[in-house]
Amino acid sequence: ILKNKTLIIFSEISWNFLIQRHHFLANYFSEKYKKVIFVERVISRIPSLNETFRILFNSERENSTNERNPKIKYLRSLFLPNNNIFFEIWNIVYWNLFWKKLQFDADIYTFSDNPYVAGGTKKNLPSSNKLVFDIIHNWWNFPWDQNTHTKNLSKIIEMSDYVLSDSLGTYNLVNHSCKKLIPPGVSSHWFEKYDEVHESEKIQLIFFGNLRGNSDLKLLKELANHEGIELSIYGRIDQSVNDQVFEKCFRGSVNNALLPEIISKYHGIVIGYNEAEFSKSISPAKFYESMATGKPIFSRSDLLHLPEWKKFVYKISLEESLLNQITKSLSVHNQRKEEQVEVAKTHLWENRFRMIEELLNE
Repeated sequence: ILKNKTLIIFSEISWNFLIQRHHFLANYFSEKYKKVIFVERVISRIPSLNETFRILFNSERENSTNERNPKIKYLRSLFLPNNNIFFEIWNIVYWNLFWKKLQFDADIYTFSDNPYVAGGTKKNLPSSNKLVFDIIHNWWNFPWDQNTHTKNLSKIIEMSDYVLSDSLGTYNLVNHSCKKLIPPGVSSHWFEKYDEVHESEKIQLIFFGNLRGNSDLKLLKELANHEGIELSIYGRIDQSVNDQVFEKCFRGSVNNALLPEIISKYHGIVIGYNEAEFSKSISPAKFYESMATGKPIFSRSDLLHLPEWKKFVYKISLEESLLNQITKSLSVHNQRKEEQVEVAKTHLWENRFRMIEELLNE
């Protein structure tokens, strides 16, 4: 069925952002559909003048370059946040002029909560088409324009044939008869083995991904300033984080395929988020990627909605010696390393996407 149709993916991030669920999903379904269209950067808010300036003049730390799949057509979104009547009118006109004809014989998969990406009402979609809303953010507790997102959520959930969530926390907030919990996954290349070489007498720790305002900046700063610890940051530093301590630790953005080998040179991995409500339901793919490397994982966070978190994450505290806590964990980690990797193998992306493919084929 899918081979005769088009899949349109509306993404709140650009293709050149750090590789996420969006990228893996688009690449997977490029082999299943006749055509896949990836719509980049459906914005959820208008950046301030200061943020825009910092984005434009800090492109090296804001962007990463990912290979574009020749089987995927990439388009740039012109949808605007629905926070005033003028933007809503624009979204309606824009959809009718440009997207209506493209969606005539297409399934729609949206990571954005903006209902106008699918015409704003169920009657605008042919009954043979599927609309899937994939919730990977806690839009209910989004830091900006909560009233707008509450209205968006009500409408897009009502319109959707299926509502997916990567986190139990957001899954429980969804009121829909066809909802499904589909956590993040990990690609097979994360299980490759590399020689582990530690070139420093200090304990070397790595943070990879998106360093942003809801990261555990306090822990990371303590680690960066510790004389016995060397912290490296790979990925991107969001414009919301402006601290020279992190700039000194920043090693740039690298291809996701190269990360496992880079991580093999470190003693352990740091994952952490602050205590804001928005952060409590986060389900990061890098947790499963970290598990796949077999490296010890350190955090102050309690992401207990992730079944394996409590067993495979070493909880550390700023109230005790960080060096002693980490050294102790490293000394016993070999006892659980193999099990950690084997559990990670049960979370492959391809298994996640087969579940979604079954829904789209119904």
